[in-house]
Amino acid sequence: MSNYRLLWGIIPLIFLFACSSSGSLSRYDYSYLYQEEQRLIKPKFKVFHQDADTSLLYFQIESNDILYGKLGQDSISKARILCKYKLYGKKGERDILDSATTPMISTGENQSNSILQGYVKVKAKAGELYPLEIRFRDVYRDLNVVYYHWIDKRDNGNDQYYLMSQGEQVLVEPHLKKGKAYNLKKSQLVEANEFDKSMSAMEYEMTPPPFATKIGELKYPEIDNLSPIRFEGQEVYIDSIQDINLITTAEDTSLRPFFFYHFSNHYPEVIEYEEMVGPIRYISTSAEYKKLQQAVNLKKELDLFWLKIGKDASRTKQIIREYYRRVELANQYFTDYREGWKTDRGILLIVYGEPNNIYKDLNREVWTYGEENQILSIRFEFRLIDNPLSRNDFRLVRKEEYKNNWYRAVDNWRQGKIF
Repeated sequence: MSNYRLLWGIIPLIFLFACSSSGSLSRYDYSYLYQEEQRLIKPKFKVFHQDADTSLLYFQIESNDILYGKLGQDSISKARILCKYKLYGKKGERDILDSATTPMISTGENQSNSILQGYVKVKAKAGELYPLEIRFRDVYRDLNVVYYHWIDKRDNGNDQYYLMSQGEQVLVEPHLKKGKAYNLKKSQLVEANEFDKSMSAMEYEMTPPPFATKIGELKYPEIDNLSPIRFEGQEVYIDSIQDINLITTAEDTSLRPFFFYHFSNHYPEVIEYEEMVGPIRYISTSAEYKKLQQAVNLKKELDLFWLKIGKDASRTKQIIREYYRRVELANQYFTDYREGWKTDRGILLIVYGEPNNIYKDLNREVWTYGEENQILSIRFEFRLIDNPLSRNDFRLVRKEEYKNNWYRAVDNWRQGKIF
């Protein structure tokens, strides 16, 4: 068994932008990213380092976010997407190391509700951290969107050195379903073959309100049991997925552990009554929350809590639907080693709703509620953390001055004033 627990007992959190180049925030407004009604291309990415000179950037797109049509003599509907990438060096946009444009054609119909997957080969040499710009163009809508992503090819065996899949579908996010089997592939750059599959049922706490400036340190998962994995070549078959899964090398402790998680098989949806209790903490009193946690008839107590807010059955149904819609959106977009509703971005999306404006770069997001540059608007800044547990951990720059505004937002919920 490896001694990674000694190496990573308490995990230091480092603002990634403090140790790597970052320019000014993008001029593009990304507020559509977290808005359900905005049908724009919202890809999810997974990087896999194939060898010392090449990395693969996998991307997945929801078919409902693109337009299918017929062009020229086409007899069937197709979607036409162009993916263009630019790999930058240390000097940023003045230092283009690699670029290419890849077409993607999908046969189907609008509202087909399927996942489209593609990939591009990026010429990235080992040993560096690269910013990558990716542009997508929906040809039929004449619509362009731009995204940024890190290619981390420093020699630390991070999660980009591993690829998990089910059949042909790559896992772009490290969230597993219990009872499912997966194929795990390692990069040619990882020489170790002996690994531990470690299980942990540890649950992490939800984030505090944005005015709370003192937060606890992130603890490494407490391991419940271990089982060995041995690679034969570059791939291994993994079955019997349970709880939170950690894979770490047993013979080379210099390699960074990498993680996969299980929350529920219907995640990011919130279906069970027990799942509905936690997110209520953001708008409940301590007494109300404790009563829900100790409830014998949980459905009855949940109904009473929400009916107190909504006053009548019809209004209450609307409020419940909207609250858990936001919880599910937070789970969809902000999940890291915790459920998305427990994160800094998650709590704000749930209580305040979707921001009016979002500007971002590789390391930061800035959300604005209200009209920009107006005295009544409120601005939140999140910074990407260099966290071995996740690549999606954006932490809020917390300020005590948020307190009054926060309590007004919570009070609006408690009075049913959210529409």
